[in-house]
Parts: sequence; C-alpha cells; structure tokens
Amino acid sequence: MLANLFSNKSKKRSTWKNTLGTLGIIALAAIPFLIGYRCSEMASPDLAKVALVKNGKTYMLTFTSYKEINESVPLDQMVEIYKDDEQYYIRPSTLKKIVSIMGGNVDLFDFKEASFDGYCSINNKDTLYLEKSELRSSSTIGEQIRKTTATIRNKANKTMNISWSFSDKTNEFTAGTNCEIRSFLCLYTEPGESSTYYDDFLVIPLSRLAKFYGCKVTYDEDTKVLYIKT
Repeated sequence: MLANLFSNKSKKRSTWKNTLGTLGIIALAAIPFLIGYRCSEMASPDLAKVALVKNGKTYMLTFTSYKEINESVPLDQMVEIYKDDEQYYIRPSTLKKIVSIMGGNVDLFDFKEASFDGYCSINNKDTLYLEKSELRSSSTIGEQIRKTTATIRNKANKTMNISWSFSDKTNEFTAGTNCEIRSFLCLYTEPGESSTYYDDFLVIPLSRLAKFYGCKVTYDEDTKVLYIKT
C-alpha cells in the first residue's frame, strides 16, 4: 500500500516536472519570435504617405500637379520616418518636401474619396527652401568635406538654417545646426532570415519644423500616414 502511494506521488512529481519542462521549452522558443515582432514594430524607417489637414479637410499628397482630378490618382509614398521614443524625425533628402507642405506651398484638389477629401501637390510659387553646398579639403590629405546649408522660411518671413557635412573619405555625416546624428533600431530581412541592428542617421526633428511653421504633426504608425495640420 505504502509502496503504491509513494509510487503514485513519484509519478505525479515526474509528470509535473515534465509539464514544466515542456512549458519552459515553449516559452524559450517563443522569445525570439516575440523579440523579433517587437523589434519589427519599433524598427526604422517607416515609408510614409503624407496627409495635409487644412480647414477641416484631409488632402493626401500626390506625385504631381493636376489641373483637375476626375478619378483617383497615385499617392506620394516617399517620406522616411524615423522614431526614437515618442519623437519622429526625417532625413535631409525629404526636408524640402516637408517644408513646402508645412509652409503652404501646395496646390489643393477637392475630390471626395472614401477616407479623405482630396489631393495636394507641391508647387514652386514660394521660395521656402534654399540649399547651398560648398566643397573644401580637410586636414587629412585626399579627404574632401561637403558642407550643406538649407535655409527655410516661414510666412512671417523668418528664416532658420539647417546645416550638415559629409566626408567622401569616411562616407559619414556630421551634424551642424538644427539637425543631429541619432542611432535607430533597424530591421534587416531576407528570405528565411531577419535580424535587427542599430545604425546612425543624420536626421531633423519633425517637432522643430512644426514649431517653426506653427503647425501640428502626428504620425499614425498603423496606417503609416504622416498628418500635417496647418
């Protein structure tokens, strides 16, 4: 009797240990998936579409200007959005586009769609963005540094300079005024494999541009739409 009792208890302990072991293996196997999923959610950059919100209407940025719109047209999806904590950033390559929208240098086309009210495109009526570059040699023989300064202007005729430099020897950027070098989590994918890594980028805070132009900026990570409310 006692032998059977101890045998049953031993079997129960063994079954319980096996169950815990199985759960542990499942949990360990799930960790890489959960980490990968979380990292992919945070990874930069997002390739975003742009929406201008004006007078209560939402206009989606399109590639080109139209005299009139009779049907749906392709949207512009070439703005890279970088995220660090709760702050969003853009690269200098899309600075002119964002400045033109924030400064109102756009044409609006009313055309009622299911989720927005029309389209907008960038025009050249106002000189809100002026870029100049100069090339100079550094103290390292054979190295040249290209310094770029972008001058942006708002409706109050105030200007702000954004400057950076690039070395043809190191292929690296150096931040000047109103921009910075920040490290972002990036996602690398190829068939059957994905990994995350950190990389440095020259970026400009969207909040700083929004303050200069007196507008509001929000980014919807689910729909990947950057909203600029003027």
